[in-house]
Amino acid sequence: MSRKIIILLTVVLFFCVQGYFTSLKAMWQDRNSNLQNDQEARLEGLKDKFGYIHLKKVDGDVFKNMKNEKPEGIIDELKLPVVSFDVAKLSSPFDNLDIDFSFFRVNFTHSVQDGQVKPGGQKNQVVEKIKDAKLKSISLLVTDPVKKILGTDYFPEILNEMKKRGFQPRHLLIILLGFRTKVGEEINVEMNFDHLSILEQALEQKDKVIHIGDKNSYALKLNFATKSDNHDKLFLPGEVKYDSSDAKVIFRNEGEQDYSQNDSTVIQKLEVIKMSVGYINVLKNLITVNQLKDFLDENKDAILRFVK
Repeated sequence: MSRKIIILLTVVLFFCVQGYFTSLKAMWQDRNSNLQNDQEARLEGLKDKFGYIHLKKVDGDVFKNMKNEKPEGIIDELKLPVVSFDVAKLSSPFDNLDIDFSFFRVNFTHSVQDGQVKPGGQKNQVVEKIKDAKLKSISLLVTDPVKKILGTDYFPEILNEMKKRGFQPRHLLIILLGFRTKVGEEINVEMNFDHLSILEQALEQKDKVIHIGDKNSYALKLNFATKSDNHDKLFLPGEVKYDSSDAKVIFRNEGEQDYSQNDSTVIQKLEVIKMSVGYINVLKNLITVNQLKDFLDENKDAILRFVK
C-alpha cells in the first residue's frame, strides 16, 4: 500500500515539475516569438523610451541609494532597475576602452533597360549617416518580469539570485552601450551576446565575409536620440566580417529591391553598422554572472545615475 502511495506521489510531482518547466519554456518562447513575428510591435513599444538623459556622479554608497530610489526618464518609463557606468572611469579590463560606432543607410539606384541593369547607370544616395560616435556609458538593466521572478530590484541581490538559479546575463539582463557623436547625437545599442561566437569566427577569418542565415538571432536593437528626432530600429544583419585595415567589425544588411512604376529603375537598399573590435572584449568580459559581480565591485567609482 505504501509503495502505491509513493508511486502516486512521484507521478504527481513529475507532472507538477513538467508543468513548471513547460510554462517557463513558453515564457521564453513568447519572448523570442515577439522578436521574430512581431517586430513592428516591439519597435513601437520601444519608441520614446530612450529620452534625453544626462548622467551625474553619485556620492556615497551607490547601491544603498539605488535600492529605494525611483529613477526617472528611461528607467521610470521602462520600470527597470538600472546601474550605469562612465566608460572614461572604468578599471581593467575596460580601462582605455575606446569603441567607435557608425551607421549608414544608402540607396543605390540602377537604371534598367530590357530587364537588365545598365552599366554605369548607378546613383548613390546616403539616407542616414552616424559616423564615429564614441562609447560614453555602459548600462545594465533588468526587465520588469525578471525583477518579479527574482524578487528584488537591488542589483547585487539580482546577481546573487541569478547565480543561485543558474541564470546567465544573456538570459535576463539588458546591457546598453551609450554612444555620442561630436555634435551631440546619441545612439543606444543593446548588446547581443549571440554576436560573440560569430565575431570570434570573423576575427579568425579576417577580411572574409561570413553570411548569416538566422538574422533574428544576431539582431541589433538601436535607438537614435537627437534634438529633432528620436527613433528606434531593429537591425537584421545578413553578413558580418572583420576589417583588419581599421580593426572594426562590419554588419551588413542588404534590403529589398524597389522597382519604379515603369521598371526603368531599381533601388537597392543597404544598411551598414561598423564597430571597433573592442565590442568583442566587452562581450567576453560581461558574459557570466561572476564577471558582472567583479565589474560592479571594481567600478563603483565609475557608477552614474540618471537625472533629467
